[in-house]
Amino acid sequence: MRTRLRRATMADLEQLQVVSVLTFFNSYKSDADVLDMAIYTQHELNLSHLKNELADEDNEFYLIEDLDEHVILAYTKLTRTPEFEGVRPQNSNELLEISRLYTTRGFAGHGLGKQLLQHAEKRAQELGIQELVLCAWKFNFGGLKFYKREGFVTVKEMDYPLGYELRPCPVMYKHL
Repeated sequence: MRTRLRRATMADLEQLQVVSVLTFFNSYKSDADVLDMAIYTQHELNLSHLKNELADEDNEFYLIEDLDEHVILAYTKLTRTPEFEGVRPQNSNELLEISRLYTTRGFAGHGLGKQLLQHAEKRAQELGIQELVLCAWKFNFGGLKFYKREGFVTVKEMDYPLGYELRPCPVMYKHL
């Protein structure tokens, strides 16, 4: 399989939306109410919202695509921010939030998440940012293990709204 990592453009909008919804549903379908998931995806992952996110200069989306099949296998959304849920940068003016990091079904464990995370670290350094932050669902044991293995530490917990439900999510931090 031949892949490449590249920055998403507006031309990727429709495929990005499909992959966003699919990876979100696959990640949470066994643990979340279907109505809550529908509310979330209709609000946060609709074409208009994703288009606005792509256009926002504080956001950058990166894709790993299969060059033979022309499909997105994994993606991440990075957001420059002065603070995240009360976590402020200690060594720079901004944090780089890993807002989303998803791998499509069948490709978890193939190093794509690690590749995206390494790119996030590289991109942060290019931007002069020394700190990464993210939140992950408390019961996403594989994701939490992955982030801890990559040097993230939990600094607090927040409640993340998913439809009508509030989900406990550790806020994780890494100094580069």
